[in-house]
Amino acid sequence: MLAEPIGWTIGGEPVEPPGSAAEAGPARATFALEIRITAGTNTAQQKADWIAAAWDTLRRALPDALVEASYVSVLELPADDWGWGGRTQAARLPR
Repeated sequence: MLAEPIGWTIGGEPVEPPGSAAEAGPARATFALEIRITAGTNTAQQKADWIAAAWDTLRRALPDALVEASYVSVLELPADDWGWGGRTQAARLPR
């Protein structure tokens, strides 16, 4: 989802919409990326590696604009709390 950065701050500095009078220097960008996985299916190292790779991919896409205050979250959900195609992840587990 994209949203206009009206009233936002990054590291305490205001972020202005592109083309605004307050804009000075190159535009800055931030992101908040969330993914959902089934709890217990990935190790802490796998999650850390994915977070680093996702952040680096976006940093390379916006090399002069991305600020460090950009976030990647891995949300672990219990298998019986989410799913797809009308079935929970728990219902898909081998029995």
